[in-house]
Amino acid sequence: MRARQLTREQASLPRQRSDKEMKRTISAMIPRAKNGNLQTLQYLAEGVRKIPEFVTLEVFEAFLENLQASKVPSIESLQTSFALKADGTFRDSRNQCAFQAIQGLINATPLIRSKREIGELLVARWPDVLSWMWYFYIACFERNLANKKLKQDMQRRITLMFAAGCSQNDYALALAHTPGTIRLATLVCMLDPAESFLDKSETCLGTFTLMNFLQSSFPASTVTTFLLNEMLEALGDGGKLFVDRYISHLIESFDTPEIMEIAVSAYLALFMILNQIPKHPLSVLLRAHDPIAILTAMLHRALNILSDAKSGRFGSKYTAKLPRVIAMFFHQVYGLLRTGEGRSKLALQALQDGIMTVLIECAPLAFAFDTIDRNKMVDLLKVLTCLTTRIPVARQASAELERIESRCSVRVRLNSSTPDVRKAWLTFCDAIYARRTIRVSSWIAF
Repeated sequence: MRARQLTREQASLPRQRSDKEMKRTISAMIPRAKNGNLQTLQYLAEGVRKIPEFVTLEVFEAFLENLQASKVPSIESLQTSFALKADGTFRDSRNQCAFQAIQGLINATPLIRSKREIGELLVARWPDVLSWMWYFYIACFERNLANKKLKQDMQRRITLMFAAGCSQNDYALALAHTPGTIRLATLVCMLDPAESFLDKSETCLGTFTLMNFLQSSFPASTVTTFLLNEMLEALGDGGKLFVDRYISHLIESFDTPEIMEIAVSAYLALFMILNQIPKHPLSVLLRAHDPIAILTAMLHRALNILSDAKSGRFGSKYTAKLPRVIAMFFHQVYGLLRTGEGRSKLALQALQDGIMTVLIECAPLAFAFDTIDRNKMVDLLKVLTCLTTRIPVARQASAELERIESRCSVRVRLNSSTPDVRKAWLTFCDAIYARRTIRVSSWIAF
């Protein structure tokens, strides 16, 4: 009832009051919010999301006042301090105010991104915010004092609070270096492997947040290595379970159309990061899963979905995302072939796994790709062209091209493509034909 009343009041405020009156009202609210008045905190938390006049440094400071580390109850008192009322709110007013203050900061994420003074204030006060996040995490997930609904809500608030802090790269980097941040982000990412209370979108959100921290330091490998080591320490098992679960989630990312694009983006980020630090234990674990084979298999699966889409099996929103997703996989294969260890071996494997089939099937579809995504297809063709200077790669590429030509007209496919993709393909074919000529000439001379 109270929530509906607040909503009605918020909707009418801009019409009823002048800017001057609004500022006066907010100024009167701030001391009450700082002193832990829950209704005022709720009002301000909704206000920063909906009403521009609420966007002030003082309102933001009011949220942070309720998140002081000194107010965090002791872990020893969890059984009593974390107790809930019948309506699901906390008996301890400090907890409820902190819980609401975190929601206020989350609602203010666009302001953290756009207003430098607010973002810098969050960074300065991050150790306090982090203390409360750890308190809630331990109570919910280590001591198991929360029901399923509260666990879902808490996981979401923690991950969105991390996301708010990562709204700018320099903020994310500063937060990542705060002791306990990467550890907590890693543990949240690993929550609920049995999916007893989190669905795939919530699990993906946790992964996306962790990748935000890692990407904030990219490509500064020394910093990235430090953050990966923090992750490894938090995982405690050498990282095997993390990598196994990560690959599993990537493979399952096509199963949930609503989050497919963001899921693929989140899970592929690790490929890019670990490819730059090949000797890290997590990189070694990932290579054991044969990333080229996984990426190529996912590309074939995407092509199958596109074929099914023509029969109307999938909705238009789903199929519209596929070119973007396919381009992400192209980019990852390109990254491995451009800088990965044993590039010739990787290229040979990609060719054997049918990467050329995917590329020729996508050629007539190039008009459906945005320019930036077509560029990823072109980049992959270019790196394959360069690698045809390696005889085993050239031999395999030639065999693959012959196989493709036996079942479809390459010329027809390319004539239906965009000029940039057609040019890259023709250059690739010319390189293959040139290698064939060299091999034949060498054989005749012999």
